[in-house]
Amino acid sequence: HLYFNNRALSPSGEQIESDLNHCEYDGHLRLGYEAFENTVLFVEPGVSVRRYDSSPTDYPQLAGGVEDRNSNGGQVLAGLTYNASSVTLLDFGVGYIQRDFTDPSLPRANGVAARGALTWNPTDRITVGASLNRDIVESTVFGIAGFFRTAGRLSVDYEYDYNVILSSSIEYANETSISRPGLGEHIKDLQASVSATYLVNEY
Repeated sequence: HLYFNNRALSPSGEQIESDLNHCEYDGHLRLGYEAFENTVLFVEPGVSVRRYDSSPTDYPQLAGGVEDRNSNGGQVLAGLTYNASSVTLLDFGVGYIQRDFTDPSLPRANGVAARGALTWNPTDRITVGASLNRDIVESTVFGIAGFFRTAGRLSVDYEYDYNVILSSSIEYANETSISRPGLGEHIKDLQASVSATYLVNEY
């Protein structure tokens, strides 16, 4: 269950965020077949359910301009996993995703889905990671059912010492709204981070 706190506004008042509180239920099943050495082909169907605490369907007293964002959806991915020893691991799938909302005024969300990750260890101390994901994310903006979010991430971890790991990453995301006519939004986001992790012990 996801909880959101109301935000204080200056000089007084607050922005209500508690209507974002909701539960997310997801289930996936992966079926794989080792077609070649180190290569597994797979099909992965999944289902997802979203239930909002402030749904006017479940609580009619909340009706009156409040959109019912409860939804049911699913996706299916087909792809492969390639494991070239302990140096390189690739897991990538592409397919179709769909989400239907209880509120008939919110458009159906459907389109291409993708999820992939690549891990490469050029040395014993360096790990390079790359990922690509395309999924539907939640929205509570009026008239917008959600966003198709496509994100790519690149990261590098360096084991400076046996208990010190230095990390850096950069991520770019492109979000396109699934909305009623005239209410579309397009968001681009770039994030970069640098961090250090100190391990107290090997556990």
